[in-house]
Amino acid sequence: MPRDTDPAPPRQPVAPLARRLGITAGLLGLQVLLSKIPLPGVDLEAAHRYMNAHPGQIDNQALFGLSVIALGLGPYLGAALLVELVARYRTLVSSPAAAEEGAEESYRTVSIEWLQMQNPRATFTLERRRLPGQKYPGLGVGRWMVELLRLMAERLECSGLMNIPNHYHNAYLYSKQMLCFNPEDQGWLEAMKRDLTGMPLVEMSEAIDAGRLRVNGGDEPVPWEGKPQVMPVKPVMNQYFVRPGYIAAVAEARERYRFEIV
Repeated sequence: MPRDTDPAPPRQPVAPLARRLGITAGLLGLQVLLSKIPLPGVDLEAAHRYMNAHPGQIDNQALFGLSVIALGLGPYLGAALLVELVARYRTLVSSPAAAEEGAEESYRTVSIEWLQMQNPRATFTLERRRLPGQKYPGLGVGRWMVELLRLMAERLECSGLMNIPNHYHNAYLYSKQMLCFNPEDQGWLEAMKRDLTGMPLVEMSEAIDAGRLRVNGGDEPVPWEGKPQVMPVKPVMNQYFVRPGYIAAVAEARERYRFEIV
């Protein structure tokens, strides 16, 4: 007769949540692993050289993010994006001269590190030309987006909303609502706005990017270099910009520079 044996203890079921977490972690790990496998036959260094010679024709981020897992999918994801925003906290430190006039030692801001608003279904026209750095036409909601970011900075109890413009046209447009934190930079920008007239904004921005900007009759190209622009959110930030020292320094710098496009 067969021996009686104790029945095996029942297998304890894995908790549904733990199982799902394990599957999710495994899929994420697989995605990270596959994203590191480059596309065979693609010379990214050669592509990089081509993009430097033909700026604006290819999405650099999308190209250098190509991998086996992204093949055929990345371009569609990039083309569907309407708004991309990266923001962070940044602290601006006052100069000794500003501190002597009663300015705060430092100001905490929300900094717009990257903001792209685009309409992938729209096309550029003669009336709506491509600005430097644009891949698709904008959405036409810039003022509302800046106001939304200002409200965010206010809710986060920051003194201001900050931006570092990548191109002249960015600085020009933001200057309607922002001032450069450094009065020397503000005077420089105001002198550019005073002198660079007689052509559309898109052409001015293109000319500066092409190295055609000159200052004070010099022959050397003046490259564009974005400087921090700030929109006051708290009264303490507004007081920084209405100081007599700031206003005088801006006026002095503005009169010291003369710009032209050659």
